[in-house]
Amino acid sequence: MKIPFQVLKNILCLLVFVSISLSAMANNTADKCIVHLDKSFYVSGEIVWYQLYLPQAFKAKPVAIKATVLDAAGNIQHSSFMQSEGKIAVDGYYKIPFNLKSGMYILQFTSINKASKSTVSMVETQLPIYNDLEGVAQTVSDKASTGMAGSSTINELDIAINLPKTAFSAREKIQPTITVRDKSGNTVAANLSVSVVDWDVVGDDLMKAGNLRRGENIDANVVNIISDDLYLKGVVKEDKGSPHGKKVLGAYSRTEDKVLYTRSNEAGEFYIAIPSFHGQRGFQILGQQSDYEEIRVSGESKIAINTAQTLPLNDKISNYLLLSRQRKKIFQRYGSVESNLTTEKYTTSRKSIKPDASFIIKEYEDFEFMSIFFKENLTPLRFEFQEDSTYLAKMYNPKNQSAYDKFFSGRPLVIVDDIVTRNGDFLARMRMTDVEKVELYYDLKKLNKQYKLFGSNGVTKITTYDKIESLPVFEANNVVTVNGVQKEANYPMFDPAQINNNRLQPFFRPQLYWNPDLTTKKDGKANFNYFQSDDRSTFQIRVVAQSEDGKVGYKTINYTVK
Repeated sequence: MKIPFQVLKNILCLLVFVSISLSAMANNTADKCIVHLDKSFYVSGEIVWYQLYLPQAFKAKPVAIKATVLDAAGNIQHSSFMQSEGKIAVDGYYKIPFNLKSGMYILQFTSINKASKSTVSMVETQLPIYNDLEGVAQTVSDKASTGMAGSSTINELDIAINLPKTAFSAREKIQPTITVRDKSGNTVAANLSVSVVDWDVVGDDLMKAGNLRRGENIDANVVNIISDDLYLKGVVKEDKGSPHGKKVLGAYSRTEDKVLYTRSNEAGEFYIAIPSFHGQRGFQILGQQSDYEEIRVSGESKIAINTAQTLPLNDKISNYLLLSRQRKKIFQRYGSVESNLTTEKYTTSRKSIKPDASFIIKEYEDFEFMSIFFKENLTPLRFEFQEDSTYLAKMYNPKNQSAYDKFFSGRPLVIVDDIVTRNGDFLARMRMTDVEKVELYYDLKKLNKQYKLFGSNGVTKITTYDKIESLPVFEANNVVTVNGVQKEANYPMFDPAQINNNRLQPFFRPQLYWNPDLTTKKDGKANFNYFQSDDRSTFQIRVVAQSEDGKVGYKTINYTVK
């Protein structure tokens, strides 16, 4: 059958349109996360600075994002949280330990599905890290990198970087201007992240576009089920090694003096939502008496990853490591560090409930042990000596009980210097001279609000003079440390005024500037400034821009310092 020419023409036009549309969809970044690193590779002791750009669907929808650094085997080296607060760009950093071994690490960004508690993968990028104090040449490949990201072609926006000239002097103030336009030539408001690096030392010819990484597509519907809570994940087992499945668990926050509540699944895995906090906190995982109390807990320590790339080594990288060692010696000579990190200070609120009874122990020095003190003094806390030669602690509420011999059915919760135990024998045998204060809590209404069902048999708090760090009981080993929301920190830019007291002190640094918080207004313009170091080299300004509708652009410009 002969197809009419006009019909054939329409079909061809439709195919071309579909082809163009599919190509645009494949290259569109509006439904992808993008991470911008301040540079392509790092050395131990340096700081990794990054900006995470979220798809447009995240706008006005607060989510919590976990940034995790993994080694090539998937072992967690560090993790911390960021909270988007409804923004579509969030930033963070990772201070590399000086003793971290050379290797190709991975920086991974994830969130949690608040319904299923499953992990939502957002984006990850290779993180090449070298230890300049170890024999790097013997532990890495002798081949150059083949490239990691391939995202330097992101060009949904047109970015112009303007400098007053192309050559500058050492320690001169540089004042670039950035202008962002859409593809129609209209200026647009945008979020910017900007880095300035020594191109001759860390140029992309070592690792193609390694400082920019684009993730997989994220379904817009997924955003609605992502949690905005921080969280703790782990596994709980009984002392014989079998999973402690479908059991009630508590997490005692040592900082807040409060118990959070959850349950484990069939495999003993648990998830606990945690209110937002900055810095680091320890959570002691507690088993319920009636379920099975003696448990072993481990936090999340390993994550399955794809095979990491080989850490490259070439002449430029070798030279960078040599210069890095020399810079460290210079900074050491003048009593400073190259990557100085100063963070904001945050206050911690601790709303402990008022005790129902309190004893200052120095007023009772005639007693040697706690068991004798509570035996001779009529208090709601008592100790019974058992057939196995151990003491059993019991409490009652004198306000609510009709008779003083009607005790709570279970053992009280004992908190010794912010570590929880139910070991009454340990408490009974504590020497009075070691104890500063004893506080008793037996009002169940107050206890339930603070400690949930874990305080249903009363609570005893012990404060010692020397602050016991650990108890000789199994509960003390079930503390899991969580890094909360990162503390705010600014990139330590160089200012010649800092070393004016010693004009002979040189200042060298492979990276001069990092700022993830620049924004343009509707005129599309943003200005910033920084001082040049003492290096004579070629430098590069790198800019990533994201408009309010989620479009992204990437641009670089080079200049020289003589």
